[in-house]
Amino acid sequence: MEHFVKKVFISELGLEIFPDIRITVEKPGPSFIYHEPKYFYHRIVKQNLKEFYADEGDERKAINARITLYHVLDWFCKTKQEKKELCKEIPYNDALENIANGTKHFNLDKPYRTGRKSGTNVPRKLIVIKDEKETELSTILKAIEEFWDNKLGKRYLAVYDENKELFD
Repeated sequence: MEHFVKKVFISELGLEIFPDIRITVEKPGPSFIYHEPKYFYHRIVKQNLKEFYADEGDERKAINARITLYHVLDWFCKTKQEKKELCKEIPYNDALENIANGTKHFNLDKPYRTGRKSGTNVPRKLIVIKDEKETELSTILKAIEEFWDNKLGKRYLAVYDENKELFD
């Protein structure tokens, strides 16, 4: 898809230029340059998880980590049936779905709740609660991250990078 620039006006110089500039939009699609699950997982999800683990009390980082981690499933599965079957294998998937969608859609009627636990000389931790049972959010995210690491690989070679660097 090409776009043409018809004229450029430089007011400081009083010039009007008619350049032959062609701009090409590369790989137009629904999500910028992320066109496959492995790339999305390593470039977006893993980075969000890394930021959250470094600061487990930060709600913004928690929201970014859990929503993007939950949606790896949508990137990976091609059919609803495939998604339904894979959901059975993902640890804590029902909890992650509840809190990711509960955050995105502000739904208070879900069976899982989130909260914050803190105390004297104890770092603040975000927790997930169901039926009075508490689980640290980081425990849930790490289990699901391990599942996707095994499914997609722990590292990703950036094919667009001419230096062929690996992401951490």
